[in-house]
Amino acid sequence: QWVLSMLGYKLFSHTQHTPMLLKKAEKLCRLSVNPSFIFQELLAELTQMKISRPGYSTFQKIVSCALVTEQKRVSKIFKEHLLPKEKEQLFSLLGHKENFYAITLLKHQPKNFKPTAIRQEIAYYEQYQHLYQICKRLLPLLEISKNSVAYYANLIEHYTVQSLNRINKDQTYLFLLCFISHRCQRMLDNLATMYIYTANK
Repeated sequence: QWVLSMLGYKLFSHTQHTPMLLKKAEKLCRLSVNPSFIFQELLAELTQMKISRPGYSTFQKIVSCALVTEQKRVSKIFKEHLLPKEKEQLFSLLGHKENFYAITLLKHQPKNFKPTAIRQEIAYYEQYQHLYQICKRLLPLLEISKNSVAYYANLIEHYTVQSLNRINKDQTYLFLLCFISHRCQRMLDNLATMYIYTANK
């Protein structure tokens, strides 16, 4: 403690400082649910406030609690604002279509600017525009950052349909909403690029 006081630091107190870090971690979850990001931000907070670092297990507990709280917050919003019919529409992405899962087909990005690729992007947008409208209504209610939306959307690339059917349903709704939002925005960007390309030919 003498060394800490010489450097102007305070000793970490579980009673006093853990609730403060937990509150900070819960706010950080809206920016990113990446545990490494939250951990680094908490370290920076302690350094700024000149508080000594607790053991790594303390950080683990804080980050884990914050992530659980974030999941509960999201689940509560879905319970209040996501209609049963909309849940069915989202889960329809995990169903078969043309011998493939609908979500698998939707993952494919156009490889060129040929008329076939343009027509396919237009068809996808028209087909999933109703889900995009759900995303535009719900995502602002979640109050998560664009980075978080991109992070959750990217998780769809790493999950199989079977895995998405096995995990917590609210987590699946979140991943699908973010994926649809991200993919529909990419569709609009792709169509704009394709239009410019064909117009300049």
